[in-house]
Amino acid sequence: MTGRVSELFVSFEESPQGAASLAQVHKAVLHDGRTVAVKVQHPKVQSQSSKDILVMEVLVRAVHWLFPDLAFMWLVEEAKKNMPLELDFLNEGRNAEKVAQMLSHFTFLKVPQIHWELSTKRILTMEFAEGGQVNDRDYMRRHGIDVNQTGV
Repeated sequence: MTGRVSELFVSFEESPQGAASLAQVHKAVLHDGRTVAVKVQHPKVQSQSSKDILVMEVLVRAVHWLFPDLAFMWLVEEAKKNMPLELDFLNEGRNAEKVAQMLSHFTFLKVPQIHWELSTKRILTMEFAEGGQVNDRDYMRRHGIDVNQTGV
């Protein structure tokens, strides 16, 4: 994905729809009129995550030296293995497509379609979907979604 924001989108809301520790999501409109959600990784997340894992490893080794019975190196190894996957938005997009397939029998559930041509390891562009959160019982009730329905 290359180009300026104005070349890629008719409009791009600077104010994020939501923000978390790794990224924030902006609402944008494509030149064909479709509304998308653009998840943008915070600039320093990649470099900071490597430092965080190093600090965790030092602390775990110190704890193990003080308390030999506490063996938490597995935690560091899991972080080293999983952090790159968490920071790769292309991996997240592939997982979203797998989940969409697996849960396609739930008609009330919408997994946004990924726009691969506008996505990179640090930017994930997907269909914008209005909706509610799975833990919002009022939203579910207002939209006739039976939270006890198994779908099988």
